[in-house]
Amino acid sequence: KELVQLKIEKDEAAEKSTLLQKESAQLKVEKDDSEENVAQLQIEKDEAEEKATLLLNELVQLQIEKDEAAENSTLLQKESAQLEVEKDEAEEKVTHLLKELVQLQIEKD
Repeated sequence: KELVQLKIEKDEAAEKSTLLQKESAQLKVEKDDSEENVAQLQIEKDEAEEKATLLLNELVQLQIEKDEAAENSTLLQKESAQLEVEKDEAEEKVTHLLKELVQLQIEKD
């Protein structure tokens, strides 16, 4: 009877051992999957950081171009104002010369 009991316990222990081995194998598969997921997430993180760096560089470049365009606009406005002053001065000279011409024409007549 004791022998039968030991045989039953041995079979139960073997069954438990088999279950634990299956569970251990399953956990190893899950661990490997997790490690693979972590590696994939690291790759995606690195790619995202690279894209962010490129976008930041592009943003800096655009800011530089915007600043240069603003500077050019300011220079063009100054140049336009200077040309306006010169135009006004030229118009004054023309007006003055026309008046002198009229005066000379009057004196001639």
